[in-house]
Amino acid sequence: MTYRFTIIAFVVILFNPCAAYSADGKYDQLRSYFPMEKGSVWIYNSLTNTPDTIVIVNDCGYDDYGIKFCIFKETIMELNTVHTAYTYQGDSVLIKLEQNAFKGNNVETFLPPKVLLKYPLSLGSTWITATTDEMNFQSKIVKIIPLMEVKAGKFSQVLKVESKWFVKQNNGKMKFEEKETVVVSYYAPNVGLILEEAYNIGLSKKYNKNKKVKVLRTQELVEYRPVNREN
Repeated sequence: MTYRFTIIAFVVILFNPCAAYSADGKYDQLRSYFPMEKGSVWIYNSLTNTPDTIVIVNDCGYDDYGIKFCIFKETIMELNTVHTAYTYQGDSVLIKLEQNAFKGNNVETFLPPKVLLKYPLSLGSTWITATTDEMNFQSKIVKIIPLMEVKAGKFSQVLKVESKWFVKQNNGKMKFEEKETVVVSYYAPNVGLILEEAYNIGLSKKYNKNKKVKVLRTQELVEYRPVNREN
């Protein structure tokens, strides 16, 4: 299953990974690491080292339950366009719908929706992004990087999130499935997703004599154009 990277812009606040839980703190964290301001733009490079992906917050609206969602328009190599709807709901950022399954402000939700980020955004936090009858796609914040540099610049307090597939064993326990793709995402305050890499440990072991993990896909931020945050 392919998971689209998600792109971001946000309010200027300092992120404290040890901040106490509160309703305001929860919302501020999620809004900071996954902003949804209409008109915000992110430009990414891939392994080809060309600015081949442009993401823009295209439109925002409300579903039948009065919950705000925003449509992210992702254009790849000027050839393929993907639309994805995201929302803040409860303690999570949810992917409500993908591709072109929406019409105007009518949004059908996933059952259940996919969980992109989940409060608290602190070291060691884990959540299930998606699930099937036999497998779970689990995400975990494995590191908080004090300073990280990509083509778009230097960023502090970067969250490193690893997402992996786990398969249910006969004894009911979940075991990491190395044959499936692993996604590693880096989120920075006030900018959002600055880097995402996908790799497959099983393929790397099979085809690389030195057993090094081979990156299958990379998205690196090269430019970010924010807009003023709406109230």
